[in-house]
Amino acid sequence: MLRIAEAHQCAGGSTRVYRFAWRSGSFGGRAGASHRMEGPFVLDDFTLSLTNRLLGDERPANLTRELHGSWISFATTGDPAVAGRPEYEPGSRYTMVFDEKTAVVSDPEGERRACWDHVPLDG
Repeated sequence: MLRIAEAHQCAGGSTRVYRFAWRSGSFGGRAGASHRMEGPFVLDDFTLSLTNRLLGDERPANLTRELHGSWISFATTGDPAVAGRPEYEPGSRYTMVFDEKTAVVSDPEGERRACWDHVPLDG
């Protein structure tokens, strides 16, 4: 995903990257911040009973406001940047991390990401 973001940015595209990092406490915390866990926050819709079982009752209110707002901004303007959030660049790798406290982070988990740098994309 980051290689695609970097290629898009290098080709002149406006590129932003986000990471949903909030970990659900449900199932003893084992669900964590798993794939598509952010869907109800993006849509601001927690009406499905399955959603409540996966996410639990203790969800940060700011997380819904910030993630939903970013997606609404993207859908209406083509730009998910809210309040001057910086673009992604290979040098800084600015990433919006949505969690209990949402923040822009430079290259989150950079050491783990770097392990993939030598793996070719063309097989």
